[in-house]
Amino acid sequence: PSFIAISPTQQCNLQCIGCYASSDKETCQSLPFEYITRIIDDVYENFGRRFVVVSGGEPFMYKQNNKTIMDVFEHYPDVFFLVFTNGTLINKTIAEQLSKMGNVALSISVEGYEQETDYRRGVGINEKIRNSIDNLKNYGVAFGISVTATCKNIDILLNEDFYKYYFDEVGATFMWQFQIMPI
Repeated sequence: PSFIAISPTQQCNLQCIGCYASSDKETCQSLPFEYITRIIDDVYENFGRRFVVVSGGEPFMYKQNNKTIMDVFEHYPDVFFLVFTNGTLINKTIAEQLSKMGNVALSISVEGYEQETDYRRGVGINEKIRNSIDNLKNYGVAFGISVTATCKNIDILLNEDFYKYYFDEVGATFMWQFQIMPI
């Protein structure tokens, strides 16, 4: 494979409608840090790959044996990580650390504009995402947007203004679009 995708934790701070991760607080699990490093070591040494996709749950909630997802990124300075995140936990400290590392880009999940994002992810989530994006921009961290196409937002996704907004106004450098996977 040219890259792997790893989900270090099912834990999430949100309960989004239709989420595939289904992060039930009672049954959420996280991989031990040693498993994550063993997997990435294998990809690095045996596959010769330097690109890892991280999803979840919410990767920035990962914590095992006093190690966080930031420790994973720091442990592999010559591996590039693309992290799918809800974007609500990116404070100034995390943005500054990501900037210094330089090997991580974030793909922040939205559902359209504020109304659509808050509908699926929770009231006030879009504002938290915008604050996180401001933190990333202030520290020069690359970020993009990921959006799941649904019957609730398809008209927005078919309108060029949506792309102008996220690329020209918000400053995203890339966008992923997914189909909904109902669970």
